[in-house]
Amino acid sequence: MQSLSLLNQLGAKIDELIEKIKKQEEELNALRQANTTLNAQNEEKDIQIAILYDELSAKDKGIQGLYDKISDLLS
Repeated sequence: MQSLSLLNQLGAKIDELIEKIKKQEEELNALRQANTTLNAQNEEKDIQIAILYDELSAKDKGIQGLYDKISDLLS
C-alpha cells in the first residue's frame, strides 16, 4: 500500500515536471519567434542606416564641391 502511494506521488511529480517542460518549450518557442522578428527588424534598420549614410556622404561631397567652387571664385 505504501509503495503504491509512493508510486502515485512519483507519477504526480513526473506529470508536474512534464507540464513544466511543456510550458518552458512553449516559452522558448515564443522567445525564438520574437528573436527572429527582432533580428529581421534589426537587419531592416541596418539597411536604412546604410542608405542614410550613403545619402549623407553624397550630400557631403556636394557641399564640399560647392565650397571648393566658392573658394575658387573668392581667390
